[in-house]
Amino acid sequence: MSLDLPTIVGANLFGSPDAGAGAALSPELIPLTTLNVVLTGVMVYGNDSFAFLSVNGGPEEPVAIGQEVTGGATLYSVHPDRAILQRGGGFEAAVLRDSDSKLPAGAIMSGAGPTVVRPEALRSPQVLSQAHIVPNSGGGFLVRTIQAGSIYEKLGLRAGDVIRSINGQTVNNMEDVLRIYRETGANLNQPMQVTLDVMRAGKPEQLQFQMN
Repeated sequence: MSLDLPTIVGANLFGSPDAGAGAALSPELIPLTTLNVVLTGVMVYGNDSFAFLSVNGGPEEPVAIGQEVTGGATLYSVHPDRAILQRGGGFEAAVLRDSDSKLPAGAIMSGAGPTVVRPEALRSPQVLSQAHIVPNSGGGFLVRTIQAGSIYEKLGLRAGDVIRSINGQTVNNMEDVLRIYRETGANLNQPMQVTLDVMRAGKPEQLQFQMN
């Protein structure tokens, strides 16, 4: 499962490898990569951001900033609709697949039974902008704001909640989130129960849903 993290609006500027010192390029102007890399999702959170990438037709993997992707290219930065790679002193971009499309039908289903969420829903740009969740000074992740009618509201989260653990595993930073995703990623093609332990107004609460 991927926790939603805040999408940072606006783009950083990067020095152009073909221009003089101090020159800059908007991420939208950086040429597309020629590597066989497909960007399937993003988690944008400053230097702790990571991208979901499929390399050479392989399964998608979360890649952190500074980590090698393939062919000598490393992940340089992550934006709401693209990831910037650095290779051989230059920059190239992988653009989010279907970044302009709406969330697919059936991304989340609620009924008499447990809420069912499709894994791709939790890493889509449309969903990532629906809540603002940040590391909490006392541990866990604080849900600062949630859009009315969003997936997070349907999952039972409320503004002010502090998410302390996912399936019994403590989450205090993005490294914890990334570790849990990697540990559970191999099982995302199978139905999986997800339990969130949260603190709400000083009292423990437990939220459950199914990834399918």
